[in-house]
Amino acid sequence: MDIKRLSSRRKRKFAAYRWGIFSVIIWFVFIFMTTGSCIKPNLLIPLALCISMNEDELISAVVGFICGFLSDLAMGILTGSGTLLLIIGCVGTSLLFSKLLRH
Repeated sequence: MDIKRLSSRRKRKFAAYRWGIFSVIIWFVFIFMTTGSCIKPNLLIPLALCISMNEDELISAVVGFICGFLSDLAMGILTGSGTLLLIIGCVGTSLLFSKLLRH
């Protein structure tokens, strides 16, 4: 049985699809959080942590930055305070999963 490796073009195509799906989900959750007048939970934090479980550290930091920034905008607090904490949390989650749980 011969296993074919993915070409770099196909890898880039799958990465573009993955980032497209991530961005659609993040924007959908952000719009859900900011519409209406009733109290809604901050779903961006668990979403960022779930995405960072399956990705490497750089992608986790980018997702943590985006979700933290949108979370700060939705809650109306100082921009950057939650972003920094979410970046640290996402990178830490990614490191824990890659170094401890996958081996």
